[in-house]
Amino acid sequence: MKTKSATIKKSFENISIQGRNRIFNLLQNNKIFYFTFILWSIAIISSAQPSSSSNSTRQGQKNGSGKNAADCQKRDQIRAEKIAFITQELSLTETEAQKFWPVYNEYNEKNRGVQKERHLLMRNFKEKSASMSTHELDQLGDSYIALDKKEIAIREEFYIRFKTVLPIQKLMKLYQAEHDFKINLIRKMND
Repeated sequence: MKTKSATIKKSFENISIQGRNRIFNLLQNNKIFYFTFILWSIAIISSAQPSSSSNSTRQGQKNGSGKNAADCQKRDQIRAEKIAFITQELSLTETEAQKFWPVYNEYNEKNRGVQKERHLLMRNFKEKSASMSTHELDQLGDSYIALDKKEIAIREEFYIRFKTVLPIQKLMKLYQAEHDFKINLIRKMND
């Protein structure tokens, strides 16, 4: 029979050893963290796993350097650390966690979609800006602003939805936790 420790560690195979150990230590301190984190991690890790054909296609796009696989692993690690951080900061009850994480997953997916669109838009600008007409540049600027509006619409939609699953104080703690996580991540990257 596997121990809880072995089961927890097995769940984090795709997360770096350092990130996995940090999360593991956090989870051992609180059973609610364990329950919440495992449920959410399984969902995020399974949705983050690219199929073998799409993974090889992505690697081909990076000229076979393997850089994309390392980037995916790093993104997964950051996501896992963010989940643990938010879980710790919000102190969710089991009932709150069961309602909150599916809504938060959807919120993140929609935001990632907008971020991907913005990335493609800016890559297009970078590659073709020298040869773009004023009209094309104007359309590109309009598209950029439209993405900002789309992002705001997502925030507004999910503010309302979050209020149905969390008390307002925890919702504001969520926004603070996301902000703090970004600041800490930037500091960590600069060190």
